[in-house]
Amino acid sequence: MIDYSSLVSAKPDAWGARADEWSSVSAHCTQCAADLYVGVRNLNSHWPDEAGALNTRELSGLADAYGAAGDTCKRVASTLHTLADGAGRAKTDLQSALDYAHANGLTVAAYGEGAKVTGPSDKSWEISETGARITNAVRAATAADEAAKGTLESFTTQVGSTLPDPGEHNGNQPDVQIRAGAVNATGNQLVDLANAARTANSKLLANSEAGSYVLPIDSLGSSTNAEWESTTALGFCAYRWRLHLDGLVDRLSAVGSGVTASAKNYDAADQEAAALLNSVFTDMKK
Repeated sequence: MIDYSSLVSAKPDAWGARADEWSSVSAHCTQCAADLYVGVRNLNSHWPDEAGALNTRELSGLADAYGAAGDTCKRVASTLHTLADGAGRAKTDLQSALDYAHANGLTVAAYGEGAKVTGPSDKSWEISETGARITNAVRAATAADEAAKGTLESFTTQVGSTLPDPGEHNGNQPDVQIRAGAVNATGNQLVDLANAARTANSKLLANSEAGSYVLPIDSLGSSTNAEWESTTALGFCAYRWRLHLDGLVDRLSAVGSGVTASAKNYDAADQEAAALLNSVFTDMKK
């Protein structure tokens, strides 16, 4: 629950910054999904046998998972923007109450979890009005914090449920010509994408994830919104989603490496077959 002191020290803009962070994560995941769908089309075109179908299905599942992650991260960003707006309005209302108290010669000081308003004996109505305004502002902040906390916790529980069911493989593909060069290029692109995504994962959620371990630190070196329950909820949400995205990167790296290795095997087999055929033609000419 938010108290008077935590609302006084609250920095609503920090929630806006975290929202922008999650928007960047959403954009990153959405772009990864788009890139992977290109890989799916390339594998479909250049590797239409059974092994190609297996890799294509895995890659398609990864693309779907990245797309789903992007959608969820976008909703997290929206939740944080809503929290920033709610916290901002509550703090504005609190400042209005403090300005009202100052204009009437009243003194406001933190007292336990609330505030103590004092002033001249002929200002009893103003004292009561100031106290009511402060209470309403704190309640509004608490409501915004609790709503965000609940929503963020729901997003945390969704981690792992975004992976689509790859379904069953629909029989054998015909044995057709494999374009090993194009398949190898696609595999290399997937490995590069995995490496870039791994680097991005370690940075994109760093500030949000800090809440699950230590207090978020602002540019002035002081803790920011530490008393807000949504800070911890956001930290665990970021932690779980980063683990999920790291898992997707591991799968993507494995697919890319496997595609590249398969392409090299196909190429080696083609070269061996060509050498054998050339040997047969040579023997026939003798």
